[in-house]
Amino acid sequence: MNKLLTGAAEAVGHAAKIVVSRTGKIAERMFLPVMRIALERNELEKLDIPTLYKILEEQAAESAGPVQTVQESVKGQIAFLYEISRAIASVRGKNLHHMDANKIIKDCEEGFLDRMKTMGMEVHYESEVSPEEIAKKPSLILATHQGGGWENYLAQAITGIECGIVAKGELMKMPFIGDGLRSKKAIGVDRKMLNNPKKRRIEIDRIAAGLVQHLEAGENMLVFFEGTRSDDGEIAATKGRKAWANDLLAAVDRIWAEKTSSKDFQKLLLVFHTMTAMPDVPEKDFFLSRFRLGSALGAKLVKADGLKTKDSSDLYDPTTLFGKARSELKDMLIRLILKHDGKHSADK
Repeated sequence: MNKLLTGAAEAVGHAAKIVVSRTGKIAERMFLPVMRIALERNELEKLDIPTLYKILEEQAAESAGPVQTVQESVKGQIAFLYEISRAIASVRGKNLHHMDANKIIKDCEEGFLDRMKTMGMEVHYESEVSPEEIAKKPSLILATHQGGGWENYLAQAITGIECGIVAKGELMKMPFIGDGLRSKKAIGVDRKMLNNPKKRRIEIDRIAAGLVQHLEAGENMLVFFEGTRSDDGEIAATKGRKAWANDLLAAVDRIWAEKTSSKDFQKLLLVFHTMTAMPDVPEKDFFLSRFRLGSALGAKLVKADGLKTKDSSDLYDPTTLFGKARSELKDMLIRLILKHDGKHSADK
């Protein structure tokens, strides 16, 4: 009983800190000068991705006041918690095949996305890969990580592709959440092993072998090739994030080549734009993340076979994985900024 009361007191205390922190952030935003620049495509193309995110953030702040922002966030959190709880409750302890678990969870993710659309979130998704090409062979989906983790719960819903996932090992240890991930046969990442120079290769090979095993079985797998989310929206801005992509994809190709199977798989790049927890909300502060219904969510699926994992001096080199992702994201952000600005002008 004492433990229960202590836990409840800690939860209330944490919630109070979150409210104070969030209120402070809202107050800061209300008094920040709005970035006023000529919203012309040729001018926007000169800006970097973090600056474009700041413009989108300011557009969203102008569209919705602090009270509306909090209301939207609360509604979004409730919708998310409902659907993820329903998904995990539907698969935990049922001894389902993990492909069946993926399907059930995808249905709940689609329910979450539909709720968000009903509440006003615009969703823009396009794919240069046809459904026939996607169905032809299993896909290793390389996803950007530009939000606060919501890509985990939107990838299947947006693309319609059922897939397994590589997730943080810490999530696998969480009660309830871990049950759902284990039902999906998610591959957990031991980040302590990755940070240990002597054990990094062992952990990378274990994860890569798991991916290959699923792909060989004809299953799609999703991995965040940057390893962790971006604080400012930039793609693979650190050496560590680039190293994760280089090392993991090289290991996947090496282990796949060692197989005698005649099967093949394809690599697809899923570029996300989401304002849900970007750019000023720490991932740990779950209830601070904003769904930003006043702004749009965007994603694009493109082919990634043949893209080099080494970055180049040209940040937008379309022959490299990072360059292709940056160029697709930048174009997406510019189009959303211009669309919002045009709509805002028309309203006036």
